[in-house]
Amino acid sequence: MPKYKFVLASQSPRRKELLKLLITQFDLRPSHINEDISIKNPIDFVESLASEKALSISKKSDCLNEVFLGSDTVVVYDKQILGKPKNRKEAFETLSLLSGKSHEVVTGCAIIINQKPYVFSEVTKVKFSDLTKSQIEYYLNLNTYQDKAGSYGIQDEAGVFVQQIVGCYYNIVGLPVNRLNRELTYLLGENWKDLF
Repeated sequence: MPKYKFVLASQSPRRKELLKLLITQFDLRPSHINEDISIKNPIDFVESLASEKALSISKKSDCLNEVFLGSDTVVVYDKQILGKPKNRKEAFETLSLLSGKSHEVVTGCAIIINQKPYVFSEVTKVKFSDLTKSQIEYYLNLNTYQDKAGSYGIQDEAGVFVQQIVGCYYNIVGLPVNRLNRELTYLLGENWKDLF
């Protein structure tokens, strides 16, 4: 009988698939919190949202043997947070802005064990090659950009835009699995997976 139950406070299909790289059995409990907050610093922003997501789910649980994970990802260019696009025009403007330049993808994670939160963030640098208008239009016509921070998903056709990555690839997709594994090992021990 497992000692703990792992709970992912997300409805993201990408985070679900990435978490499966670490652990096969877990519950999905979307948090539905308001993500429109006014924090300007990207690291503070993602760590705050990740914490809110995990806390909102943990407060609804009366089980002490559950481990909760909340996460949030943003794209940052020139110290400005580029969120999910409101429409196609905004997505086009964002991709045009990132064309030929480097930006950062920042993911915050919050792990709650025994009602105690542990929060961290991971940063990956991404450089796009120069994009033509027709390349951007072709990508936008695929309609996969709409729920993506920075108006693109590296795991879909926008992967061809990426010239260079410095850091964790999976962090760009939405969950830094290497760092998460290290943090869970630190918090729960080398054989943490056996606890679930």
